[in-house]
Amino acid sequence: MIEELRRWLLPRSIVRVREQSLQYLIYAHKKWQPVQAESIPENGLFGQQLLLIPDAETLFRCRKFPLAHVKEGELEEAVALDAETWSPWEGEIDSYFWPVRSNGQWLVAVWIWERRTAVRLQEATTFWPTHVMPERAWKIAALDELEVPAVYIDTLDPAQPGGCVYAVLHEAKIPLQIIEAADEAAALRFWRSVDDTHGGEKAGGTGTPVSGHIFLDKDVDVGTLSGGFLNGLRPDECRRIDQTLPGSGALGRGRLQGVKDWTEPVSWFRPVGVIVGLYLFWLLGSSLILWQKGEAVSEQVAVAQSAATDVIELRDNVSSIHQKLRKVYQLRSRQLAFEEALAALSEVLPPDAWLDSLQYEALEGGWADIVGTAERSAGLAAVLESLPEIEHAMFLNDIRKDERTGLEPFNIRLKLASKE
Repeated sequence: MIEELRRWLLPRSIVRVREQSLQYLIYAHKKWQPVQAESIPENGLFGQQLLLIPDAETLFRCRKFPLAHVKEGELEEAVALDAETWSPWEGEIDSYFWPVRSNGQWLVAVWIWERRTAVRLQEATTFWPTHVMPERAWKIAALDELEVPAVYIDTLDPAQPGGCVYAVLHEAKIPLQIIEAADEAAALRFWRSVDDTHGGEKAGGTGTPVSGHIFLDKDVDVGTLSGGFLNGLRPDECRRIDQTLPGSGALGRGRLQGVKDWTEPVSWFRPVGVIVGLYLFWLLGSSLILWQKGEAVSEQVAVAQSAATDVIELRDNVSSIHQKLRKVYQLRSRQLAFEEALAALSEVLPPDAWLDSLQYEALEGGWADIVGTAERSAGLAAVLESLPEIEHAMFLNDIRKDERTGLEPFNIRLKLASKE
């Protein structure tokens, strides 16, 4: 009953190209199910009808734009201008882009296609879509429970077995590369490029090879894939993954201009704003009628605000005093820690050790540098480090006996144990 109500209130449908014809799907029982064209529900107020542009009609690039030069509101214009520089088509183009922030720059996955391609597909469908997306972008956006970075493997041509398409996915799940491999030699070249580019520290990788997470689309025929296609892994070692529903952000970037998607909260901002504006206007009219009483209320509010201001000032003063007392307590604790360390130091230093100087720094919990001489200095660091008041002791100089005095000078830095 609930599923039927959801399908009636929020129908979702897809049309995509399969074997030179259009295939229709609807989302029901948490899966995409093929149906006949006449079974597609009408596009109601809350419906989503998605047209997928096939891979063969699109071109993909992952582009970079500096955050300092391109603001989020300027991304669409920047992507459009950039796409014109690498588009192979002379006519008008449409685009779909998917941006994320990474290391001070925009990483933008961009697909472009000829506008006439989308028009041709729209005219062939039985409905007018609300969203248009590249099929590859939709598949990646709709992947469920995906661990990234990863490699997502899909079929090269759904109508013909053999070959596959690799999508190298960023930590934010957008594709950095989409590579087609028609044979095993091309697949091996891809895996070498992934290991060199994304897995190593020199390339700024995460330290874990991308090939550590390999996901197979549920429609991939594993019988046509040898070890080279899967980087030496067996098919049963690769996790199968299915498409569910893409996130509202990824889907919203494919919404056609002028089409409202009422399933997205952003679409409600304008009508809700109008309602709120009318309500405020009504309140303004009521306030004009009750103007005299409003003056008395305003005076009372002013008195209350004055009292509240005094309370806030007192609260701020108490907070400031508390912070100062806390700092005094911390300084006192550090001083006591240093005094305890000095007392312990005087007890464990051997009789043949003499101190020439001692310097104390209160930064980072407390440091002390001691300089002196002893008949045998090598074991002093270990002796001092055994004290509970000393967290760490290390020599700052080489230990060499002074031929004139017969003593070994030492310069040891002590890290005091924290009392907090």
